[in-house]
Order: sequence, then C-alpha cells, then structure tokens
Amino acid sequence: MSELSNRNRILIIDSGGGYGGPGAFLQYLLKYLDKDKFQPVVAFYFYHASPETRALQEMGVPVLFLSGNRALAHYLQSKFLSGGSKWKWLNLGKELLRFLL
Repeated sequence: MSELSNRNRILIIDSGGGYGGPGAFLQYLLKYLDKDKFQPVVAFYFYHASPETRALQEMGVPVLFLSGNRALAHYLQSKFLSGGSKWKWLNLGKELLRFLL
C-alpha cells in the first residue's frame, strides 16, 4: 500500500473571493495540518485569483474551482447564492466528493 493511500483525504469547500478571516483561517489550518495523516483539497465555488489562493497553491495544496468560466461564475453566483439556495450547493458538494473519492 502506498504512503499516499494511508492518508485521509479532506475536501474543504469555500465560497472564496473574500479577504481576511476565512482565508486566513484556511491558510493556518492547512499550514499546521499533519500532512503525513491528511491529504487536503480545497474547492472554491467560483474562479478567483487572490493572495490566499496563491498561498494555498504554493503550500502544495490542490485548489479546484467549481466554475472556471468567469461569466458562468457570475451567473451562478447571482442564481444560486441568493435566498434559500444554499442547499443546492450542498448537493453540488456531494457530487464533487463522489468524483474525488
């Protein structure tokens, strides 16, 4: 059995795009996470370039964007992140998890 297969995979889904609190917390969490036990993957709902995203990539953490198309990202953001649509994103997260596992 390979060394990588012994690690527990962790999928972290973040709405992203913001600066400060959540991004800083994510950086600290992943910086001090035991890489021998865990294999983290971070997914953001929408494509965005930020210092936090680059820092995660520089740490060697795979970063995925659920929508790579910026026009589509703006459409999805207005369509699905308004009102009570957060449950739709929960289903999308489950589908992504099935894909990764």
